[in-house]
Amino acid sequence: MEELVELMKNKGIKRFVHFHTDHWEPFSGNWDQWGEEASENSDLILKFLEETNNHPFFNKMTLFYNHPVRTSSSLTPNSNGDLLNFKPQNPPFWKRYTYAVKRVAQESEHEFQVHIHHEGITNGDFFKFGHLPWPEGHEHEKIDAARLERYIQATLADMMKIVPLSLDNWHFLHGVWALNASDLRVCTVVNEIEMLIKNGCIGDFSMPAGRRIVDSTIKVPHTVLAVNASKGYDLPEADGRIIGNVSDSKEPRFLIWNQDIPFTHCSIDHYGSKAISDALSDWYGTLKIWIENSPIIGDTAFVKTHAHSMNRIYWDEGSERTFNSPKVLKLFQSLMEICNLSSVDYVKWTVDEVIEYLISVDPSLKHSFSRKVIP
Repeated sequence: MEELVELMKNKGIKRFVHFHTDHWEPFSGNWDQWGEEASENSDLILKFLEETNNHPFFNKMTLFYNHPVRTSSSLTPNSNGDLLNFKPQNPPFWKRYTYAVKRVAQESEHEFQVHIHHEGITNGDFFKFGHLPWPEGHEHEKIDAARLERYIQATLADMMKIVPLSLDNWHFLHGVWALNASDLRVCTVVNEIEMLIKNGCIGDFSMPAGRRIVDSTIKVPHTVLAVNASKGYDLPEADGRIIGNVSDSKEPRFLIWNQDIPFTHCSIDHYGSKAISDALSDWYGTLKIWIENSPIIGDTAFVKTHAHSMNRIYWDEGSERTFNSPKVLKLFQSLMEICNLSSVDYVKWTVDEVIEYLISVDPSLKHSFSRKVIP
């Protein structure tokens, strides 16, 4: 461990921040056919609250909540020229489900942000409604993009009834990664970042992603301008600017959090793959990568982790939770010990706290992240 302590000391930092961005999907089964399984979901949410509230490392997660919205179809176009419509959910046990989610929001230090899977309702390989009689074909770009915006707005409006969320200051985690049409099999909406900014979003936290094709070539946290092109955030026109260098931008900019750490070493989904499990087992090697490659902003180094903590695989009888896996606990116990031996503060932050710090280092980001949402 002496080598890791020296590496930490040599970073010249005051604090080492860990923030966990959870792909929080506290449901299972068909959303439109809820029954006993949905009631079980509610019980598991309350268990999650109980087991994480006093956790030494995961009592302050940022829960990127994938809120279920009801999708219905028709054979005749609606006022938007679309065959798909979105409404709030209200299946059996819905009140119990929302009661459980509200308790997490009200009785913990966890923070709620937005996680959206839109691959099923927009054009791509996973589109579920290609069989409908689309007047101009289901690949119509304007209708597709407008549909995604309606879906985002429906999600935000319904989420706000359950959890604290500010319409002009929220953060995003793209389902199946693929932000801004970076993987056309999943997302073909080339103006997605522009749309997110318009609707109050500050940034995306899906990188490093499970598929490298979507990762930005800038391997540190940075801001970009919206460029309406496939993977537009990686084009020169996006004017990528590294966080920590004063941006002094007069235009709205979008935050992309990235870090030069392999995806397999950012995930704590210990059941996710052998590569992830091996990285967690090799706590020494993983911490060496974290300490060497964690981005430094001001006097602070950061590491972002992620998992799918509510996946049913972690809640089956005899299973280990992501946050209670002995491998994960050993990793973070060792990180805390290294910080203590290095006279570096080990800190847990939420995404909002990270943003607050970034603005304190570069006050011009307050303007870059300002959003004017039209009701």
